[in-house]
Amino acid sequence: MGVVYRARHQELGREAALKVLLYPEADLLERFAVEARSVAALRHAQVVRLYEAGIAGGRPFLAFELVDGEGLDAVLRTQGPLPPARAAALVRQVAEGIAHAHERGVLHRDLKPANVLLDRDGRARITDFGLALLLERDAERLTETGTMLGTPGYAAPELLSGEPSELGPAVDVYGLGALLYALLSGRPPFRAATALATAAQVVSRPVDLAPLGSVPAELSAIVARCLAKVPTERFGSAAEVATALRDFREEGLRQGAQGWRKAAVVGLALALGSILVATHVGPPSSGRPPATQAASPARSSSALPRASQKTSQRAPRFDLKTCRWRQRTPARRLPRRELHSAVFDGRRVLVWGGRANERLLNDLWAWNGVSWECLEPGGEGGEPTGRYGHAAVWDRARGRLLLFGGKNDAGTIDEVWEWSPAGYEQKRTGASTPGRRAFHSVAYSEDGVYLCGGARDEDRGGETRYTLLGDLWCWREGRWDLVQIEGPSAEFARENASLLIHGQRLLRFGGKRHKLGYGDLWAWDLRTGGWALASEEGVLPNPWPLVVDTGAGVLIFDQGSRRCWLWTAQGWRGPTVPVGAPGPRQFASLTWDSARGVAVLIGGRSMESDEGTPGARDPVLAEVWELETPPP
Repeated sequence: MGVVYRARHQELGREAALKVLLYPEADLLERFAVEARSVAALRHAQVVRLYEAGIAGGRPFLAFELVDGEGLDAVLRTQGPLPPARAAALVRQVAEGIAHAHERGVLHRDLKPANVLLDRDGRARITDFGLALLLERDAERLTETGTMLGTPGYAAPELLSGEPSELGPAVDVYGLGALLYALLSGRPPFRAATALATAAQVVSRPVDLAPLGSVPAELSAIVARCLAKVPTERFGSAAEVATALRDFREEGLRQGAQGWRKAAVVGLALALGSILVATHVGPPSSGRPPATQAASPARSSSALPRASQKTSQRAPRFDLKTCRWRQRTPARRLPRRELHSAVFDGRRVLVWGGRANERLLNDLWAWNGVSWECLEPGGEGGEPTGRYGHAAVWDRARGRLLLFGGKNDAGTIDEVWEWSPAGYEQKRTGASTPGRRAFHSVAYSEDGVYLCGGARDEDRGGETRYTLLGDLWCWREGRWDLVQIEGPSAEFARENASLLIHGQRLLRFGGKRHKLGYGDLWAWDLRTGGWALASEEGVLPNPWPLVVDTGAGVLIFDQGSRRCWLWTAQGWRGPTVPVGAPGPRQFASLTWDSARGVAVLIGGRSMESDEGTPGARDPVLAEVWELETPPP
């Protein structure tokens, strides 16, 4: 009913998928309006987000989030049927998004591989609500008796019969089953020479599960129940489908773990036997057990994580001796800011919030190494409100940006926010929380997000005072756990320290206590717990250190002196001031782009500005600098 263009917003610089209705006939206009109303009501990570709807040049348009990926129909054409675990995981994500839609009174009614996009992070994103039905409005007006809507091979029998009174959430439960069937078999549950013949099969014939082949019986049973002819015989809701698929996955993981344990016992026995044979009659050893040599070819490069392959192909190993700074000057500049956050999401650097002199920011921008894109413009009245001194981290497992605490005009903040392409969501934190704080530090691990230190403002007899903190918390599955109530000494309580995960240790470097900067390095063993001093000297005491893990070691950048150090298992290297270093500054951010192998320095406040002098330039910066190792 329209055409889709790739477009860019002139003011925000944000790319979008622009859907334009070419022939605005009355019935299509109504369906177009329903799509706008239905998608506008949805804010979920698995649903492609609607930015804007309107009329331009007499033609209605919808501006959707541009998803960098491809439809599952294209995936099936190039790869064929998916492994059961992968198919179940994708349909579970779709089911969660559809459950969200049902909670807001919206049916999709046209679930099929072509209407589910697979983004670059491997997540399923539901699109094309062009046949959406608002459950409590417009049902009889938009679906007249005898009108067949949907794609016959994937449509529920009651959807094809054109009986509006029978349409409900069970229609999309059927669609989930049809989608899962297609991902497992490479074809729709029903297909014939014509659409009418296919519709007749859907209404009258039982589904044939033979094309599913050797799919586990538990998963085949989920498909069969979703595709039941009678709506009441299907799962009661999309949420129930998601739960069933989650249980299937978890049971598969448990069985897999048991299988690995059994294989480990057998493998150990075989390895010991191989070693004994090699000791007495085997050929000269190459330095590792024959069992290991035999197993190595089975681990091909295709079995490695995709991100690791990209990093090894594109990013040269960081070298402190040869690295150099390079200023990037994109056509569209990031608005000036300081005391903001910057994290790498696997593809780009995300920058959120901060302060521009007296103005507090709550916008979100993305840097891809070439240009800036505004993902969330923010502004007054937006949520979360503008702040600075907050901490942010990218949750790699869930594909979310997490924001913790910070400070605004009212003082320090006790909030946790989550952002995904579907928008923001404030998380409920329960009774036990780290409390209000700013200038703290966070680090992501597979176990959870660790938060340490910072400062809290407190009213003491009408006078505001700051309390420095040295506690350690962990954010797991939507709740806080107190790991340690205080540090190993009173001096451990400080603000502005840097925190990161390096191997099996949580490292904390530097920071500020009152007016005194520190240059010490502490390590928390993630397996056994407890802080230990890893290094007391070696780096200039730094009240505002910028620290990233380069893969070759931990890089520490002193904003004021512009010196760099690298900490490895062999100790400290440096200091050095790399070629082309930017001017001295403070309150900037530094993050590591592992895909390109560069450290990205953003914004801050210049220490060379004649602030307060008439005509002096604004000391708050909008610069982007990258520290890179030249290719050999």
